[in-house]
Amino acid sequence: MKNKLWVYVSLAALALIGVVSLRISTRLGPGVGGDATIYLTSASNFVKGIGLGIVDASGEFRLLPYFPPFFPLTLAFFIWAGVEPLQAVLWLNIILFALSIWMVGFLVLRAWAGDGLAVLASALTAVSPVLIPVYSWAMAEPLAIFLGFAGIGLTLRYLKQPGSAGLLFAAGIVGGLSILTRYSMAAFLAAGAAGILLLSPVRWRTRLARAASYLFAGILPAVLWMAYDLTQTAAVSSRSMESAVGMMARLNSFWPPLREVFLFWLVPDSWISSPPYPGLFNNVLLAGMVLGLGIALGWGGLVLLKKGASALQDPLLQFGVILVFVILAYLIVVGVVYVTTYPPITIGTRMFSPLHTAVILFLVVVAGLLSKTRVRFFRMSAGLLVAGLVLLTLWWGWRSARIVAQNAQQGMGFNALSWKQSDTIHALQKLPEDSLLVTNEEMAVYYLTGRSAYPLAEIYTDQPLETFSRYGDGDLSGDEAQQVFRQKGAALVLFNSITTQLEPIYGAQTNERIQALTRDLKVVFRGEDGSIYQYPQP
Repeated sequence: MKNKLWVYVSLAALALIGVVSLRISTRLGPGVGGDATIYLTSASNFVKGIGLGIVDASGEFRLLPYFPPFFPLTLAFFIWAGVEPLQAVLWLNIILFALSIWMVGFLVLRAWAGDGLAVLASALTAVSPVLIPVYSWAMAEPLAIFLGFAGIGLTLRYLKQPGSAGLLFAAGIVGGLSILTRYSMAAFLAAGAAGILLLSPVRWRTRLARAASYLFAGILPAVLWMAYDLTQTAAVSSRSMESAVGMMARLNSFWPPLREVFLFWLVPDSWISSPPYPGLFNNVLLAGMVLGLGIALGWGGLVLLKKGASALQDPLLQFGVILVFVILAYLIVVGVVYVTTYPPITIGTRMFSPLHTAVILFLVVVAGLLSKTRVRFFRMSAGLLVAGLVLLTLWWGWRSARIVAQNAQQGMGFNALSWKQSDTIHALQKLPEDSLLVTNEEMAVYYLTGRSAYPLAEIYTDQPLETFSRYGDGDLSGDEAQQVFRQKGAALVLFNSITTQLEPIYGAQTNERIQALTRDLKVVFRGEDGSIYQYPQP
């Protein structure tokens, strides 16, 4: 224990660094966008007895759209206990970040990778420029990441005690809760099942039975929720199957955003779009990362072929194998959902933050495996890999310090100063409380003013209008927002973000469409970040 004291103290210190960084990053409040507003509102409504969902401008209740329920239910518990919603999500994420930093190091330590590598894994997690922003927002990923890797940790513990039914079901249940937090975490449950099937030191029939029990414990809660969701909304997570033509188009569009995700792990966002060096170097960096991971996988496969099944009982190798399953399964799950469902999920750094954490752990585990071989070349490779990871820690620390400072100064999402100081929001708040509203930023309006608004439906369409009509003069039959604007005197609150929202639809004709949209409407207010209109009455 004394020999390990410095390790535990180091892990605790790194967790504290993460807590301080996150608290500074969220000085103006956690990041809140449209999705976070849905989470916070659903949790509050659940405590009020309205239900787990949101109430739209027409007064109709909508069951929690797009997302599984465990994160808002967790928030609801804290709100029920008397904690203000924003404070609940802020401190929940801070605590989860500290626990995740500690857990990453603890998992490496328990796998016998080495004391120094355990500290290195936690250090990489604590200063990650991917994870600090993720934990700074009021989103479900922090809870999902913690539960996902806690489930993997319990699975590894079960592999050491394969007779423990309690560990088996605990691993499955925790993995299942991660799915109830983010559906993409099904990859972690699949990886755990594959690990139990491949790595358990028992007969194959027993392996199959236990893997099935593990999957049943993990999948059942998600299946029950999806069945309930389907009966209430006639869809799962408010999504439907994409058409065959749409799937082909989506398949072709999968790589570009994924490339940006992986590049952001290596360089700042501004260097992806406008690198201060030849752009080809970004492709070289990306190819190097993929090649390095490929070499590590190939080397691991050769070790298994050489040592046979007995090697699979090495705790460190077991950890590495399960991490490989996590990485591959996560890419497959996200890719399949992106290609086959509508509306499409967003391919971004937040979506791939669980994969980012898995890659950190995988690289550290590979370093540990290389350092334990008797081959000098492999031991030298381990030294080079560790040196590279130390340099990466310093590089990430510099990047994260800049991110934290920027977040603290400017704020994030609807808690950013630009939104809090919005003159359009201030003008909207002066309208009579019973005013009907239509806007292109309904979640921002709700979060900042507490008022529900009808969404401007046009920004959610895939096809441009053939005829550019003034708002309120279009087809009213299927557009309730245009109806209330023209017939009931609703105010159209149009923020400048309408340009970026319509640009993917209209391209070069975007400005022409916006001009036609507001032509001859009565201007109630015109500000720096938006305007408020009403339909002219005869």
